[in-house]
Amino acid sequence: MDGEPTLSEDSISYETILEDIFGIKDQFGIEVTQDPKVFKALKNAILSQDLPFDDPRFNLLAKHLSVQSVELANIIGMEMKQLKRLKGLEQL
Repeated sequence: MDGEPTLSEDSISYETILEDIFGIKDQFGIEVTQDPKVFKALKNAILSQDLPFDDPRFNLLAKHLSVQSVELANIIGMEMKQLKRLKGLEQL
């Protein structure tokens, strides 16, 4: 970079800038793009009681996503805390 960063004055999100200028369409790499969607679907199934909280696929996917990046680890951690709270499993 040359000089100070320019702040957005037109409320354009960084996602729009990344896509329009750099051609980056996905927030995460190709190999991880589908996994958060599957995680969310499994989480919703647990919330609707279609799956138990200790479903092996869900827990394995949560662990897999958590080691991909610090950002994903934070997202998955927050999702798991929220799910435990909603299911009344805070002590787990």
